Amino acid sequence: MERGPGDEASVKRRPAGGGVELEPTHQAGPCVEDGLPLVDAGEEELHAVVAAMERMGVDEALIRLSSAGGLQVFYHVSWSMEDECYSAAALVLRGCGDEWGPRLLKAADWPEVSKVALDRGCVEIVIPLDPPYRVKKALEKLGVEPEGWSVEGLEPAPPSPQG
Repeated sequence: MERGPGDEASVKRRPAGGGVELEPTHQAGPCVEDGLPLVDAGEEELHAVVAAMERMGVDEALIRLSSAGGLQVFYHVSWSMEDECYSAAALVLRGCGDEWGPRLLKAADWPEVSKVALDRGCVEIVIPLDPPYRVKKALEKLGVEPEGWSVEGLEPAPPSPQG
């Protein structure tokens, strides 16, 4: 099932034994295995990411996406007890230097941005995935085109992206 940034709700995974019908949930992001908005990744690639997180034994991680021109893009994912899967909670944008640092710092006052961090000349902003239009609006304001993003790796994550 594909979901995109304009969807109004994410969907819980169907239990392995068949189970109940899918139902909307407005709190959790999509299960990583079901696909991530804005990312061109196949089911096999997403299952490999989840398997890597399970091998690492982590409850939270940053899925590193394609980056260009000094802007790094991540999904902050964490284990959801309710959904029994890794779910995406936020999109994290990290920029360093003269081009992206000031642009991301300017975004600190935007209603779409829930958290800003500064570290050695780099700026990191966190955009919660719920409601979904937040990400689309913030990316448009920044002039970022998400087409063709792919998964590049995993990084340890600081807890609580919406903190």
